Amino acid sequence: MALKRQVWEVQSHTHDTNGKPIFTPDIIEQYLKDHADSIMRWAWCLHDKDRYTKEDEIKSAERNNGVPTVFEGQLKPPHIHLDLEFTNEVYNTALAKEFGLPVGQIIKPTVKYNKMDALVTYLTHEAPEEQEKKKYLYPDSEIHANFNFREVINGYLKKKAKSAIKKRKKASADAIIEKIVVGEMSIEDVKREYGFAYYLDYEQRFLKARREYMLRYYQMLPRINYYIDGPSGRGKTTLAEMLARVLVPDLEDYEAYCEVGEPGVRFQNYDYQPVLIWEDVRAGQLISEFGREGVLNLLETHPRKRNYNIKYDGVVLTNQVNIFTGIESYDKFLDGLAGEYQDKNGRQYKSETYAKEQVYRRVPVIIHLYPQDIMMMANKGVFEGTDEYLQYEIFANARANMLSVNKHYTLSARDAIAKQIVGPVKDKHDEFMLLQSSDGKVSDPDEIPVIEVAVGIDACKEMESRAREEYEQFVQAYLKKNNAALQKQAATPNPKNRTAEEIGRGTVISFDEWLAAGRPSVPGEKYVDTYADAASLSWERQVEKDISTTEDVRQDRDEEWLEEQERSKEEAAETFFESMEKLAEHRHFMIELSTLFNNLQNTRDLASYYKCVACLHQDYIAQGEHNTVISNEPLVKSLIDYVLSNGLEQSEQNFWAFVCQNGD
Repeated sequence: MALKRQVWEVQSHTHDTNGKPIFTPDIIEQYLKDHADSIMRWAWCLHDKDRYTKEDEIKSAERNNGVPTVFEGQLKPPHIHLDLEFTNEVYNTALAKEFGLPVGQIIKPTVKYNKMDALVTYLTHEAPEEQEKKKYLYPDSEIHANFNFREVINGYLKKKAKSAIKKRKKASADAIIEKIVVGEMSIEDVKREYGFAYYLDYEQRFLKARREYMLRYYQMLPRINYYIDGPSGRGKTTLAEMLARVLVPDLEDYEAYCEVGEPGVRFQNYDYQPVLIWEDVRAGQLISEFGREGVLNLLETHPRKRNYNIKYDGVVLTNQVNIFTGIESYDKFLDGLAGEYQDKNGRQYKSETYAKEQVYRRVPVIIHLYPQDIMMMANKGVFEGTDEYLQYEIFANARANMLSVNKHYTLSARDAIAKQIVGPVKDKHDEFMLLQSSDGKVSDPDEIPVIEVAVGIDACKEMESRAREEYEQFVQAYLKKNNAALQKQAATPNPKNRTAEEIGRGTVISFDEWLAAGRPSVPGEKYVDTYADAASLSWERQVEKDISTTEDVRQDRDEEWLEEQERSKEEAAETFFESMEKLAEHRHFMIELSTLFNNLQNTRDLASYYKCVACLHQDYIAQGEHNTVISNEPLVKSLIDYVLSNGLEQSEQNFWAFVCQNGD
């Protein structure tokens, strides 16, 4: 086949089997002399010291019915390699004709670049791969060329060595990427084991591999959310960072937590740290940015993989912890997340009761900063397994000034203080994670119960029939439980003279509502949260459709029911606001008492002591039956310890008597 190339290698034995010269140095020299104008570079070498290898012996046997024709260590016939680089492309057929050789003896280079350099380098057999084959190393004196071949060979071998290193690095990088994709290696592992410079060479590929792992293989873990509230300058961010270090003690700060950015670039610096710190946020700001559903997704206890936009890419939030800090009180912040809002498109959304409960339930721990105290509260519903999700109870107090801690302590000392301050929070964190973990849950398919599944119309009807029988048992229980009231209502004159059972069946929840309630076996059993609502709706519908009752009676009953509901709401509101006012007063007195107690410790005079007593007296009277809250305050206990140790009072009983009787 005729091929046209600029670089060719002519390779042939010097003599044929009869001893006739066919490709000798004289023939080559004459050719080079005749074509000097058309050849830019040439080089040749007589290889008369090459020996056959074991591989050559095996190949010869394969070509000769298993009988080798050459043997390992045997000298090869003398042959010459002639490398030619022409000024213009030349056909291999023309070159073969010039030398009187078969066209198969005219060989094109196998490399893509630096073809002539590669051919010349082979003449000496000094390349590492040739020496590994134990080929004879021909000295420079046996190389014939019209250029500085030594410079060419050295340069080519250097480039080849660099290329080999690059290939090995790439192969190594490919192997690392495969490990990252399946979670066997992290980005930090790559930096530690291979160095930062190596990481930078393949940074984008490594990051894409890590993102692929997060999207496809990473198992999402339960998520907990904290809210730290307090006025500006109290050290909320310092406390948030301390909490992050305590929750994730085995990682460096940059690996443990990420401080969320400004709106629009929230997660630009997120690198899959387990903790996100949201500094100085407002409920309205979050709602406006993410919408209510978006906020609930951020707070969800068992998060799903969701992609969030970052510049030129996206990121999946895999954090186990959100720590929010803000100046809004915790109730204002949480209520704000569930309240009315307007989205970016101007669409108005109303407040929803279910959203409020979900928000409170998803923020199980609140931390409030006073000037000298830190109060920690836990969601009652979450940790006690009740439906009281809108209530928080104090589980720990710490007397500490975060600004002072930040100013006077650092490194290991600050970490030690952090463990003391937020140690109780860490315990609550572990308790929460244990509640959400899969420990104790069935994972073996052989241990699951048999689920009844009906397929086909007849089977579905049969299953419904059995369900209705179960519903009938519920109805009978309802009639029995409310028999007295139903009998009384039946005794009241009505146009249709309905019996107690007929009235009861008209007021009991329907079959569909019974299913929605979780198939309760007795009335009032709260299988699911919607049961009470379903029963209430059923009663309202019954009032609307009860044609057997006169309009006047029905209207009176509706008005009485509505008035009762309004009274209940007003009483609940009064109780709530009264308790909130008392709590606000109590917090005010505690702040004032903190300042007075500090003065007492500094001055040690009776005037300062009397001021402390007067402050406590006012709080004690204001709280009334709630005054046990005061006596349990750590600040008050510290004051009592000081009073007794300095002989201001003989006993705690005397102290409280003095507070109650002589506060003025």
